[in-house]
Amino acid sequence: SQPIQDKPTPERQVRIKVRVPDDVLDAVKDCAKAQGTPYTRYIRLLMERELLQSSSNPVLNEVLA
Repeated sequence: SQPIQDKPTPERQVRIKVRVPDDVLDAVKDCAKAQGTPYTRYIRLLMERELLQSSSNPVLNEVLA
């Protein structure tokens, strides 16, 4: 798997809360640590990558590009 590329943070952000099993969070933290990325940023990057790969919405793609 290729490292996830970070991009500049947009001006407006919102916080979300997500419940996940401990072992899932531990795995995410391990992957993030291996890439030298804070795990919360890693989760955001995973979400953005998934949206880009699965979206056919040009407006969403423009926001995430």
